[in-house]
Amino acid sequence: GERVRVGVVYILFLIPTALRDLDSSLGPYPYESIKKWVSLSSHVSSGLLERVQPLDGKVSSVTQFCTKPPSNTMQGAFKEELPVKESTVAEGKSIPGGMFAGVGEFPSTVSESAGSEEQRPVMPDFKPKPEAALRFSEIPTQRYPKGSTPEQITHHSLDHSYTLDLMLEQSYGNCEGDLLGELQLTFVCFIIGHVYDAFEHWKLLVKLLCSCEEALVSHQSLFSSFITIMHFQLKEIPEDFFVDIVSRNNFLTTTLQTFFSCIEDSTTADKSLVKKGLQFRENLTKRYKWDFSTVPDEDAPAVVDT
Repeated sequence: GERVRVGVVYILFLIPTALRDLDSSLGPYPYESIKKWVSLSSHVSSGLLERVQPLDGKVSSVTQFCTKPPSNTMQGAFKEELPVKESTVAEGKSIPGGMFAGVGEFPSTVSESAGSEEQRPVMPDFKPKPEAALRFSEIPTQRYPKGSTPEQITHHSLDHSYTLDLMLEQSYGNCEGDLLGELQLTFVCFIIGHVYDAFEHWKLLVKLLCSCEEALVSHQSLFSSFITIMHFQLKEIPEDFFVDIVSRNNFLTTTLQTFFSCIEDSTTADKSLVKKGLQFRENLTKRYKWDFSTVPDEDAPAVVDT
């Protein structure tokens, strides 16, 4: 008994000493940014992370491809369209330093005909690796219930609450937190991991949530959290990031304008949610000078000459 007690005392003495020795080999934790990280990932659960992350457990900013030799059809096309110097291919050598260098092993030449020495280069068949892709939840393509009348179809085309309810049921088991978590996870994957596919999926989720009016009543807590999430996410990006260089339209201003219109037009939404949404709009107007009062061209009334 005495020996055991001495051993326990020794271990208790040893642990703090070992931790101090370990500290000297570690970098300091950036506590000044911990609040920011929590605000960007507060709804991301371990279960959601396990479901969305790639099967290989790695998030890459570059799409990972697997290659295979091209088909005979492609071979024939290249024989007709891509003539190559005979000295380059006569020895059956691959073209060095090309755009496919280091991407994998694949034939770089094919014979023009059986028994012929003349050869021509071919393109490999690129396919994204399934195990390297983020597994986002699918947004339903069914925008309205089966058997809807034309009037109902028009209603559900403007108000996407039905699509939101369908997605919550099919993809998240009616767990609103997982939807919010995926909204945060896609944003983090883009901001930190530079994954463009994550950015595109984030835009789709934002557009869906901003196009619901009836759901403001049935999912009040969801939209209250959505406003909070957007508040912190927009702090991480420059104000002109979402501007389309062709049309000069800002994705966020047009999308959020729809959201604010839904809040203002709703006669049944909770007053606290309406107040929070309008405060969010006022904050964005002051910070970024975004104008939410101008009606987009596609929503403006049409003038018909008679």
